[in-house]
Amino acid sequence: MPNRSNAATELYRLALHLRDKNIAHSGGGKGPSTLHALQEIFGISHEETMFLSLLAVLARRFEQVKELVAAETRFPKDTKKTIFNALKRMRGFLDAPLVNSHWSDCKTERFREDVLVALQLAGPYLEERAPINVPTPDERREFLEKIDDALLELNKLSDVSAAALVGSLRAVRFIVEKLDFFGVGELSEKLANASFCYAAATHPARNAQASSETASALRKAGLALWTIANILVVAHELPPAIEDEWNQTQNLIEFVIDQTEPMVRLLAPPEKPPVDEEQRPEGVEPERMKEPRPAA
Repeated sequence: MPNRSNAATELYRLALHLRDKNIAHSGGGKGPSTLHALQEIFGISHEETMFLSLLAVLARRFEQVKELVAAETRFPKDTKKTIFNALKRMRGFLDAPLVNSHWSDCKTERFREDVLVALQLAGPYLEERAPINVPTPDERREFLEKIDDALLELNKLSDVSAAALVGSLRAVRFIVEKLDFFGVGELSEKLANASFCYAAATHPARNAQASSETASALRKAGLALWTIANILVVAHELPPAIEDEWNQTQNLIEFVIDQTEPMVRLLAPPEKPPVDEEQRPEGVEPERMKEPRPAA
């Protein structure tokens, strides 16, 4: 079962992870730069485009929490101001001159205890109104296994639409691996992109003459996307969200489920056919008739 959470609590956990991360440094002085530390923590070189993309996603996660808090009517003005100030201070590690600043100074300044407490304060309110499901480590490992299983077969195909699906699945895989940094919102967007590619690859006009190898690869891709989306989706009976981005995320997840569920149904084991009463051996009762006999 995934962990029920919210945008503020996930930022709090991310802050703890960054604050408690010590980066090895062979030189003297105060230690590594913030730029060096972040690329070590993220596992992405600062020269890669994905590094800048991740910084942009993190900035958007801060803005989302700010919008959620601003729309929450149960917060007194002073409480909102405290949370806003905390978000601004913490977000500063993205705006600082990363090359010249020291990671030790950055952590001390940006992840202070009062900043973390403010995020904790916002969490329960946001979880009630805009909850998210965060996959457990075991679920994430299952996602990766299913994606890898699909990619292994898709890579053997020469179809153009299969190639597009491979690229989108690899993007999903990368986000799953780095989910603590990118967050559920970014994962849902990559899932939706993969589902568009999946829909194109499984279009009836393209699959009328599909080989058994192609059909098998597409089924595994659909199963991978469906499995992830069914973990992320939040039950409809929960209270409505207070901002558009949460609704958009849930709509994307539901879109993935709608696109992939028909293929997943094909993978389900067939139901056992009912037994013809005329062919039932004499003396054998139907299952529905088996009830405990009253004691003598």
